[in-house]
Order: sequence, then structure tokens, then C-alpha cells
Amino acid sequence: MIFIEYPYYVGYLLKKKVSLMSKQKLDRMVVSIGNLTVGGTGKTPATIALAKEALRRQLMPCILTRGYKGTKLGSCFVLPDSDVKTVGDEPVLMASKLQGVPIIKGKNRYAAGLIAKEADFFILDDGFQHFKLHRDVDILLVDGKRGFGNGRLLPFGPLREPLGELRRADFVLITKTNDAGQCNLLRKFPKERIFTANHTPAYLINNKGTLYPLKDLLGKTVFAFCAIAAPLAFKESLISIGANIVGFKTFKDHYKYSLRDIESILKLSKSINAELVITTEKDMVKIKEYAKNMLALSIEFSVSNVFYEKVFEKINNREKPF
Repeated sequence: MIFIEYPYYVGYLLKKKVSLMSKQKLDRMVVSIGNLTVGGTGKTPATIALAKEALRRQLMPCILTRGYKGTKLGSCFVLPDSDVKTVGDEPVLMASKLQGVPIIKGKNRYAAGLIAKEADFFILDDGFQHFKLHRDVDILLVDGKRGFGNGRLLPFGPLREPLGELRRADFVLITKTNDAGQCNLLRKFPKERIFTANHTPAYLINNKGTLYPLKDLLGKTVFAFCAIAAPLAFKESLISIGANIVGFKTFKDHYKYSLRDIESILKLSKSINAELVITTEKDMVKIKEYAKNMLALSIEFSVSNVFYEKVFEKINNREKPF
């Protein structure tokens, strides 16, 4: 570790120590999905996929989420039509894709879990560093294309924690790739607990929820924009399905769009003769009322059934298999 990273590291250790001293445990199993780096590993699609798999297995999950940037204090349930400014963009996206699954926003995830009624287990969204809550399973996501960057801590690199904290993970999911060998730093992690996962374009959707096939993009000139942690991944997804991108604009992650922003985007897309304006689903939930002539690209998260078997064996048995 380089000396200039020490202030962050010391702050991290103090926060971790204080959090562990006040750690609390819910009455049902908690499965955490998180990462070591800042943003862009695909936690939200992974959370949605795990919840859907639980439903397929006739289990009811309850998602506990911080609701980053949401202004609502305390704990509250999130619905598909909840105010994004109040509860955050990712919780609303999850609610729109998991209707019937309880999603609770709250900075204090223990307090949020206490108001859950009918749930067989909890999914802790972005929970690898949430030391205040006991977790039974820690699933760590690693971006297969970016890995751990320069391997340095914030603010000089992308790491929230030192790489040695990999040992806390029960499972590692290398996302956006089929090649588990791309992350050499995982060579000491047990291979039987490393899986690869893909983020694959699935369909297009408008602000009313109408679905369109991906082939509708073929040969079309597209203006794309987004406010996500990994914008190039979104651009690459569009190119992979045949979009002819003639304009691309990015905003910082979780950006709160104004009507003026949307008007500017539409004006710019028109000036370069773009036939379609495309964004992400995460962005679409924030601009639904303005997005009459826009589409969002839906991404599906896929991982091997062996991974799910191991995770749900743990959930069903309430015993640590390692």
C-alpha cells in the first residue's frame, strides 16, 4: 500500500471497527451482493436475477437497499411508481422488474429488515461493506473487463477495501465475461467458488412498458445517453446488437436529470439525424414523464445453475458449507 493511501485506509479501519461493534442480526438469512470496487460490476442486475431465481424455487426474498441518493429518511417500501428522488433510481428499477417482491429502502438495513413481513430470506443490495448487519452469505462481484483497476484504494484507485478482503467472500462472480482467468488476482481464491456471469441485451422498452425486439435497432442511427458507473459497457452492448451510434452522451452515476437536460438531448439527437434515442433502464425510471420518444435497453444477468444450487443450498440448510 502506498503511503498517500493511508488516510483513507485508517478511516476505513475505524469505520469498520465501529460498525462491527454494533453489528446486528436479523431473524432470517441474509445474502449480500456487493463488490470491492466503486460501481459498475452489475450489482442491480445480479440482485434482480437472484430474486427471480428465488421466486422460481418458490421462495419469497425481501431486498434491503440503501437507496443511494434517495432523500427519504428512515425505512420505507419501494413500489414501481415510487418517487425516484425519494427512494433512489436502483430501488425503483428493481421494483418495476420484481413486482410482488418486497423491496425496502433504508440506510439502516437492520431497521429496514424489521418491517419485512412475509419473506423467507433477505437479499442485501451492495452489502459487502455493510458491517453493521450480519450476513450469512457474501457474494462478491468483479468486473471481468476492468478487474481491480490499478489495485489501489480510493481516491487513487477504484478499491473500497484492500484486496485481501476477498477472503470474506463465499462466492465470487466475475461479470461481463465467460473467462474466469481474466482476473489473475483471484488465483488464490478457491476455484470451486468462482463463477462467471454475463450481462446480455434482452429487449427494448419504452416509458409505458411496451417491449420491442432488439432487431428494431439493426441499421438504425442511434443517439445514446446514460448516467451509470460503466457507460462504455452500455455503448458496447448497443454496438453488439447492431446499433449505429452517431452520438453518445454521459452523465455522472445517479445523475438527476432535469427537463432541460432531456430537451437538450432530444435537440442534439435531431441535429445529427438520429432515428432512435436510447438509454438504460436505470435512467428510464428517472425520466419516464419526459421520455415519450425514447427507448431503454434491458440487460439480462445470467450465471450457471451450479452457482444457484450452491447459494440456495446454503439458504435452505442455514449451514455454512465451507
